[in-house]
Amino acid sequence: MENRIPAHLIRNKSIMKTTLFTLLALLLIGDLSAQSSFGEIHGKVFDEFNVPIEGVIIEASAGSTPLRTTSDSLGRFRIKPLSPGTYTVKLTMTLMNEVNVNNVLVNPDKITHLKDVRMEPFNPKKPVVFIGYRDPLIHKDGE
Repeated sequence: MENRIPAHLIRNKSIMKTTLFTLLALLLIGDLSAQSSFGEIHGKVFDEFNVPIEGVIIEASAGSTPLRTTSDSLGRFRIKPLSPGTYTVKLTMTLMNEVNVNNVLVNPDKITHLKDVRMEPFNPKKPVVFIGYRDPLIHKDGE
């Protein structure tokens, strides 16, 4: 007696493979589109004489684990990837007052530009400076 697989089972197996492949492809496409839904925060930091400050620690937090970076030799910084939401951006450096920029809105696939941040020499009477973020009425092209 010959062992043969019935034709309807072969067709069902083929349909199952096609369905499984399609589901995996959809999951992969969904995962790729989710990865591109992050935003960024860009900014520059200067001292009281408008000189860029290198090495400032910049931290963005929205209740979860904060993301950190440091400013470059031109005072520039970028924090990415950030999930959409509202962040507090904290800037710290030895011998300087800490600066907190509150309510920074990060949108998916967008760059949020902070106004230039000014840091002052440490003053024990005013150790932390709070700045409120305001979303600009006009956005630069592509943002």
